[in-house]
Amino acid sequence: MNFNIDKTWAVRLLPTYSIYERTIDYTFADSSAANQVIATNMVEIPLLIKYRSQLRGTKGMYMVAGVKPAFSVSAQKAEDAEIVRVSNTNISIEYGFGFDVHFSFFRFSPELRFSHGIGNILIQDNNRLTNPIRTLLTHNVSLFLHFE
Repeated sequence: MNFNIDKTWAVRLLPTYSIYERTIDYTFADSSAANQVIATNMVEIPLLIKYRSQLRGTKGMYMVAGVKPAFSVSAQKAEDAEIVRVSNTNISIEYGFGFDVHFSFFRFSPELRFSHGIGNILIQDNNRLTNPIRTLLTHNVSLFLHFE
């Protein structure tokens, strides 16, 4: 959803469904190794402010910035006592830039967006996999292809 404030400013609300897989590799002091794969399905609702440049012909650049709350829609299995669990919610700061190309019947906008989590998503269970980790933050780089 786009809410235009004027010709150059807009507020955007773009709900998305994302599938993430994080891998944590461990090497312990006794030279043993382990890795943990954390798969998460998230519903994300970024609220962005968009600043558009003036169009040059049918093309124009834009920048976006805002916040992105995210909510997990997948349940974590607690079968193993030694597992890294993450929070079901997260909030991130997002910023990026894109390029609008206007065609006769639609607008194509590739967009590169960076996201940095501001909350610790680690659930500390005091086992050998979570004890070495103090903070677990999300950092994403995403390429979006918008057709409007």
